[in-house]
Amino acid sequence: MENIKSAVSQVRALEGVRRVSRTSFLYESPPALVQEQPNFLNGVIEIETKLDPYSLITSLQGIEDHMLRDRSQIRYGPRVIDLDVLIYQDGTIISDPPTLTLPHDQLINRPFVLQPLHDLCPELEIPGKNMRVDEALTLLKETEDYKGLRRVLPWIGGGVVDMTDRTLIMGILNCTPDSFSDGGKYIDPDIAVSHAKKMVQDGADILDIGGQSTRPGAAMVTAKEETERVVPVINRIRSDPFFDQIPISIDTFRHEVALNAVEAGANIINDVSGGRLDEYNMFKVVAELDVPYILMHMRGDPNTMQSEQNTKYNDVVETVSKELCEQIDIAEKMGIPRWNIIIDPGIGFAKKAPESLKLLQDLPRLQKLCGDFPVLSGPSRKSFIEYAFSQRFDASDSDSHKDLHPRVFGTAAAVTASVLGGAKILRVHDVREMRDVVAVSDEIYRA
Repeated sequence: MENIKSAVSQVRALEGVRRVSRTSFLYESPPALVQEQPNFLNGVIEIETKLDPYSLITSLQGIEDHMLRDRSQIRYGPRVIDLDVLIYQDGTIISDPPTLTLPHDQLINRPFVLQPLHDLCPELEIPGKNMRVDEALTLLKETEDYKGLRRVLPWIGGGVVDMTDRTLIMGILNCTPDSFSDGGKYIDPDIAVSHAKKMVQDGADILDIGGQSTRPGAAMVTAKEETERVVPVINRIRSDPFFDQIPISIDTFRHEVALNAVEAGANIINDVSGGRLDEYNMFKVVAELDVPYILMHMRGDPNTMQSEQNTKYNDVVETVSKELCEQIDIAEKMGIPRWNIIIDPGIGFAKKAPESLKLLQDLPRLQKLCGDFPVLSGPSRKSFIEYAFSQRFDASDSDSHKDLHPRVFGTAAAVTASVLGGAKILRVHDVREMRDVVAVSDEIYRA
């Protein structure tokens, strides 16, 4: 993964390249032709350039040389990086092997190339082939090469995680005095780290650490105070080898806090505002840090998000998708790679209970409308659960489970709906209980 990051950075810096305008998602594929080598990572980037095709391929080969690609090795064997020009959107056709062939001579035969190209331009007519990208990809979908593709997300330690294998669990660690469900419990760093360890032992794949409550009406603290709540906890976790393989997500909408947290050892930025509360600064920092970014839907801020105006929707799925896409577009234009973006519909944020329930019911539609970005769902212990219960029973009956949070079973139902709706990450308080729910739901979803 680090090689891909380095190569993209060097492409951005090429003289004659105006900008990297978009990237595809990232895919892992088994090695082609020469089998005795590690799996490959594959992606496509779209650039704006004044370089002609020959100058561009020469510049890309220069990047390969700079990254010490060994051209004396067997063809299709292991290589640190492999950069190609796939297509020019002005319809350029060149047949000048071995120097350059456009479109790439193996373009329509390789699903690990066509799929990421399809992420960017499914309806693009492939010059000289009399077919579009989506049509070419359809012809390969029954092949073993296509079935071997796996969508992946950049992960801790320069690795990747398979987003098609199973649903990941994100454990919530609120280092705040006033969060809606567990405020005040984990302010002390010792207690916070102990709880983090328990969540990992119970099955958490990711730890999400926050220092600013985002419940409705929460008091806003300064970026300095928020940083002082979370950075000591991150430092303590990162100094313990027990957590070496566990990514830390920083739950913040402030770019200063995100920067300080990542410098302390956080790996993911989880922004409940989707950039809206600190748009240009947050997106700029995320792009520079080059880490996964969870872009959530919210209107207003925690003090105004539940207002009548901010909770009014005609079609909540369509509207939330549209507003998420607007922020995704800005994020990409500011340099955040598509393969780093995860979307969150914002259950309970600027939504009344019926809208939250509708989003959970229709997650597949939301994901499709947003361009198939991986979805994080965060329904844990939220008030829509009590609303749903009250439609049939006296709400006080939900307090009868003495050893469990009164909304844990409602959370389990919402988690099940999320997994069956295609969510890739579940953000929860009750990790041990939801681990079992996710495991069974995953088996149903993938049966």
